[in-house]
Amino acid sequence: NLGMQLTDLAYNPKDQELYGVNNSNQLVRIDKLCGSAESLGAIGGDIGIVVNTLACDGEGNFYTVSYGNGFANQPGMVFTFTLDNISSPKRVTNNGYFNNYIQALEVNPNNGLLYWASYYDTSTETQEKYKGVLFEIDPKTGEVTNLGDFQTELHFIDADSAVLCAGLGVLIHNEAVNLG
Repeated sequence: NLGMQLTDLAYNPKDQELYGVNNSNQLVRIDKLCGSAESLGAIGGDIGIVVNTLACDGEGNFYTVSYGNGFANQPGMVFTFTLDNISSPKRVTNNGYFNNYIQALEVNPNNGLLYWASYYDTSTETQEKYKGVLFEIDPKTGEVTNLGDFQTELHFIDADSAVLCAGLGVLIHNEAVNLG
């Protein structure tokens, strides 16, 4: 028992540690042997964002998505931080995207791109009730590519960075997968 509810986990290959984000916006380091958690600080505490995702690349750079309310007045954006600047992450994307509910974010170790499974309730915007979209993000340029809607549009993925969509989770594989 960690004594807290985690909303996401990420493994840091650089220091070989397991990290999580809890429902209080804290970055925690998980002791893999004892199962205990040590709080390292509030993610984005200096800039007032709320997050529920966590990903980490091979260089020890963490990525997260600010938790939006699903509407244009508070869209989600991708941020990056290191263990040295947890409270003041830097924005990766220039535009925000709808999100609310649980999100998933992963780094593809083969090409360094991020994959964000965004899920939100659209019932006040359109006749659809829920929408799930997979985005590909270049963390170097901030360019965001909409790969498609989980229900209707997600039929192909570049063979170099094949992605399996399992619910709202995103799992990166080294082999090509035909999704449709």
